[in-house]
Amino acid sequence: MSLVNILMFHELMKYFIFPAEAKLSKCERAKNRQNRERATIIFVVFSILAQTNYFMYYAGEFLQWLLFDVTGIALGFWTNFSAFILGFFLVNQFTQYFYRFSIVQRIVDFFGQISFIHSLTFDRRTQIRFSFFVALVMSIAMLFSSDRILVKDLTLKIPNFSAKEGKLKLAMVSDLHVGASVYEEQIAHVADKLLNMDVDAVLIVGDMVDGTREQLEERLKPLWVVANRFPTYFVTGNHDYYYGNVEEWLDLYREKNIKVLTNNASIVKGVCLAGVNDISSGKMGIKNHKMNITQAIKWCPAKSTKILLAHNPASVLEASRIDLQSIDLILSGHTHAGQFYVVLPAVLWFLPYFYGVYDLSNLGGHTLMISAGTLYQGPPMKMLRMSEIWNLTIINGN
Repeated sequence: MSLVNILMFHELMKYFIFPAEAKLSKCERAKNRQNRERATIIFVVFSILAQTNYFMYYAGEFLQWLLFDVTGIALGFWTNFSAFILGFFLVNQFTQYFYRFSIVQRIVDFFGQISFIHSLTFDRRTQIRFSFFVALVMSIAMLFSSDRILVKDLTLKIPNFSAKEGKLKLAMVSDLHVGASVYEEQIAHVADKLLNMDVDAVLIVGDMVDGTREQLEERLKPLWVVANRFPTYFVTGNHDYYYGNVEEWLDLYREKNIKVLTNNASIVKGVCLAGVNDISSGKMGIKNHKMNITQAIKWCPAKSTKILLAHNPASVLEASRIDLQSIDLILSGHTHAGQFYVVLPAVLWFLPYFYGVYDLSNLGGHTLMISAGTLYQGPPMKMLRMSEIWNLTIINGN
């Protein structure tokens, strides 16, 4: 972020460079210099706030109460704004380098006949104003939508389905990230949504918390009501290991009637729900805690339908072909579907699985379904309509 800040500052200060600066009056030059100094101070303060968000996770309770939301919003806007500034930086470099070629000149000049397009391509001040305005509107919209949770319906067909009643209804929750800017209020909203659903079980597919049990236990209280209403299952995600002792959290979940699947399984209406620890769990120093898909599905009856809960969809790449052949459906979260629009290109480029339903026949498997997550991590911002609880209906596909 510091390196990006240096480049951003270099680009933003071009706002105060005028081609005919020598013709400005002494008073105008002084005013421009003063505006540049003010802009520098604002940028430095804003950048410090944005970067401080990462340290807030380890700060004391008072500092978190005081600064978590402020730094989170600053980081969210920084993410959107920096993407546009860097994007225009690349546009400028591309234009300068390739404009010497006649075909590029003709293309640029053709579109450049539209005054706004011309200004957006060649005028740094227009680029900066455009970046600020779009990033601001985008950030406000994402801030508003971050905890507007939608219940989305999906029917999945599984051949030779073993459910006793011919179908199984599951509520899928993931990536709550309790802590930071996710408070008891947001969790109560999630609980209300779940309590109004007609399901056979609730699945929490990792990344429940971003903090220690001592800090955050009270924020999770609404979920205990859900666990007393529906059979509720949980598997760990990578964030569940980052703060304090994960075993303290797992003990609490068990006390509150949440069934923790740690490389084991449970039967729900004739269907085997298997769950594995997060793909990163083997690096956490906990004995016999590494993700083990083979061990998890061994708990399942031979002819039962097998649904695997694995927080990170990349887990399928660690599974053997034999294991994948026996698993009918894998449910994952982790990716947040990018969380930010400006992050989408990188996410689509780097992640093997991103969002939605995937056919795993190329790996010898069946179906992978990935949620964008129920809430958000870090900045309280998320793409519109992407804070979700999935209402999954599993039926016989024969």
